Amino acid sequence: MNNLLYHSFARSQAGEFGPALYVLEGIMREGFFLAREELKVPWRDPCGGRHSREITQTQYRLCLTSLDSDAELRSHCEVFGPIGIGFKAEFIRNLGGFPVFYLPAPIGDSEEDGEDRLGVSLVYRLTELRSVLERIRSLPTGYQSQIYSEVQDVQELEGAVRFLGNILYFTDYTRQKDIQSLRYYRQREWRVIAGLTSDHVRVQKGSSYYVLSEYQGLPIHRFIDDVVVHGTRKDANLVDDVLRNHGVSIRTRIL
Repeated sequence: MNNLLYHSFARSQAGEFGPALYVLEGIMREGFFLAREELKVPWRDPCGGRHSREITQTQYRLCLTSLDSDAELRSHCEVFGPIGIGFKAEFIRNLGGFPVFYLPAPIGDSEEDGEDRLGVSLVYRLTELRSVLERIRSLPTGYQSQIYSEVQDVQELEGAVRFLGNILYFTDYTRQKDIQSLRYYRQREWRVIAGLTSDHVRVQKGSSYYVLSEYQGLPIHRFIDDVVVHGTRKDANLVDDVLRNHGVSIRTRIL
């Protein structure tokens, strides 16, 4: 398990293995879907102003977790899904993967608690900046050239802002449905995000999604380093059948 990052799927009702097997088939055929999440955060001016509203940061990303033992991996699969696929950390870095940048979550909601909302404020400012860049893009070329006169590469600037928006997450996400296992104190999360361009990595855009499909001209599943199942031998055999049908020589480990 040394130096591996795992993506586990698919969250479903306890004892249901079919949905995870269906996702595995899709990964083998198409690649990894970069799931969309709307990060909704109530924002209050940290300087004590009256302006407040809920902000939304849209993220498209493949989430992976660094795990040190099969015991940790078993617990992880109990939360995120019974099938886990492991990749070497070096490979995920080659895809542009990056560790999540965790921000302190707000403790309170009064003006006296303003300082603890600096993390939320950062997400808010990034959201504002993305809106500003989109407005600039709609201006005549001459105005754009003047505004960006000191910018070496405008596309890289816009990409950097999108990138930051996709790797930010809160130490304690405050929605009622969130559980302790999803929080910073239990995870070492990495992400591969949409919007990056490379001669080596192919990320295809669908109507409302992205798919990480290839690396250096080969299907992403060719680079899998470990496959685990938190289930029975029958479950593992079903996974092995899918892997074998797609030319993957690795055999499933039962946790």
